[in-house]
Amino acid sequence: MRVLLVDDDSQASMMLEKFLGRRKHVVTYAENGEVAWNLLVEDKDAFDLVLTDIRMPVMDGLTLTSKIRRNRWDIPVVLMTAFAEWDSTIQALQLDAFDFIIKPVDLDVLTRSLARIEKLEIDRQELAAMLPFHSGSCTFSIPSKLKYVDAIVAQFQQQFGRLFGLHQIDVRQMGLCVLEALVNATVHGNLEVDSSIKEESWAEFDAMIADHEQQPRYAERLVTMNCSFDHNQFEWVIIDEGPGFDPSILPDMEDPLSFDCSGRGILLIRSFMDHVGWNQRGNVIRMVKYLGSTPENLATE
Repeated sequence: MRVLLVDDDSQASMMLEKFLGRRKHVVTYAENGEVAWNLLVEDKDAFDLVLTDIRMPVMDGLTLTSKIRRNRWDIPVVLMTAFAEWDSTIQALQLDAFDFIIKPVDLDVLTRSLARIEKLEIDRQELAAMLPFHSGSCTFSIPSKLKYVDAIVAQFQQQFGRLFGLHQIDVRQMGLCVLEALVNATVHGNLEVDSSIKEESWAEFDAMIADHEQQPRYAERLVTMNCSFDHNQFEWVIIDEGPGFDPSILPDMEDPLSFDCSGRGILLIRSFMDHVGWNQRGNVIRMVKYLGSTPENLATE
């Protein structure tokens, strides 16, 4: 593997560099987080792993890990930490650091950690090789209560996060679009709570949602989400059982001033998705995200 080794202790780093080199890893050394960050900015694909100390001058390992994750770079980070640095270690793990190793570094533990990373990378490459032959579909149907929406979005992100990651698509953006569409279908579709109410009073808006969730004539209506995907695209079709609306009244994407606070969800969906459309009645929304480059032969509605 191509390892970016980040540590201000040059003597310890030299020992690690020799150890990793004997095991056929290619090591690039950086004496602090800032030097490492500049190397990553220059070419993040030049490295398969960041192996970093936590405490360093200029930029520490926690800050480096945070900057890597804020840029949504999917490079594993392994921390080298002392017992006295547990708080920082926990913070880094919460930032999705892959692993940590107690200093002084146990070389057997380091070897096992690197082996796990290599195995996961092999698995990822094998899965990526299967993508052209991979397709599937699933359906979720929920009653009209907002508590079920969050559960469906969490399940969706867990189930399809790796698929989107392989295509370098942020699953959190896709999850946000699904959330907004499901909330619209639940609140404005099935529960028939008008968005204009929250412009006057959020408290009244929330109270009406809670009230309609308790009334069977609204709450027993279902929201159904059909998901399907192949190697070209991921498609969502979300259906509510409400009276619908006129899609022609939606704000124009070319005119940002036409959006108000009630149109925020639609703006996000149209920004992150490659295609968005509604049926004539307005109770069905179809969203498409192309996986890879947009096929020229796919017509937009």
